[in-house]
Amino acid sequence: MRTKIHVPEPVVERYSDSRPVVCESASPSLRALLSSKDWERKLGKLARSVVSSQLSSYEKSLRDNAAHFEEIEGRFDGVKEGGWGGVKWGEDPVGDVQRIESIKDEEVKKRIWDWQIIPYATICAARAKGIPNAQTRDIDEWVLRNERYLSLPGHASWSTGLLKISDFPTIFPTSTSSTSNESITLTRPEKMSGYTFLDLKRAPSISLHASIEGFKNRFDKVTGGVLKGLDWNNVFVAGGIVLGTLLSPPSPSSSDGANKDGDNGESETLVNSDIDLYIHSLPPPLANAKIRQIFQTFKSNLPPSSPTLVVRNSKTITFFSQYPTKRIQIVLKLVRNPKEVLLNFDLDVCAVGFDGSQVYMLPRTARALERTLFGGEEGESGRSATASESSPLTSPP
Repeated sequence: MRTKIHVPEPVVERYSDSRPVVCESASPSLRALLSSKDWERKLGKLARSVVSSQLSSYEKSLRDNAAHFEEIEGRFDGVKEGGWGGVKWGEDPVGDVQRIESIKDEEVKKRIWDWQIIPYATICAARAKGIPNAQTRDIDEWVLRNERYLSLPGHASWSTGLLKISDFPTIFPTSTSSTSNESITLTRPEKMSGYTFLDLKRAPSISLHASIEGFKNRFDKVTGGVLKGLDWNNVFVAGGIVLGTLLSPPSPSSSDGANKDGDNGESETLVNSDIDLYIHSLPPPLANAKIRQIFQTFKSNLPPSSPTLVVRNSKTITFFSQYPTKRIQIVLKLVRNPKEVLLNFDLDVCAVGFDGSQVYMLPRTARALERTLFGGEEGESGRSATASESSPLTSPP
């Protein structure tokens, strides 16, 4: 009969309280080190052991993941960026689903639907069509893995994996269109998995612009035209002002297509929103020149003799004029492209931006919109959310 030997957890005596200092998953070498009486004199070795253990775990996860998708990578080398016979990966989600489902090997096909590089629109098309392997996945867990893939360098385009308004019919398959087809309405599910909290004021449904043309018209009204004539090269506006514009399509009762909220088409929730701009793909000297250009555009769109004020702190430059003229806030963070701006947002629903031509959002933003996971009357559309700020430019405009 075998005798089970119990190895006690290493403990530390502190304030007359003996307690474990490592968890069960600690490596044997780390546990042995902490069990020694003089472990406090070996803090350098302890730190190296901890870091080494973490790096080993990370490298193992990379190897396991690579092995899991090795066969798929070989089959799709030409598809990831190049497309299926001239059709770019993700541009034809329904066609992507048909091509994947035509694969004979069921095990490979099953793993493909768990692959994090598949465009979100393709996943949504598969789920709407009832593809079992796509429906059984935890979509939010997949979205997190997909975002890690999107954050990697080396994509052919910064817009790879981002969603546009033209994707709405695919990513929001249960939405309903207005009679004029200018907007779509998403209804919040009656039951959702997991836990909800602080959600009593969440709206039961939301409306979104259904076309980029409608969004542009509304954006001009919401911003009061202060960006009219702007050279949008290397400029990206993101956060609450874009979200608020997206959430305020024309009212169905408006005969002229304008929103009924006010003369300038501005709802109350957008009154205090700044216009948050980001400069991308430029070195500091050219970025500073771009800021001066933006200020001249702002000033030229104000009524004659309107006052202007420029305020700078360590993270932003803000252009002011008389209320209710929108403030323009330029975030002094050097970014390589608009996708980097969106990836820095901590609030899912605010990771949406506009480059003067298209609206772009992350898959997690679409998930937040789909489940209307933000406030009602005083929700995120009414606040000015910005991505994390660092790496300021070198000199004021």
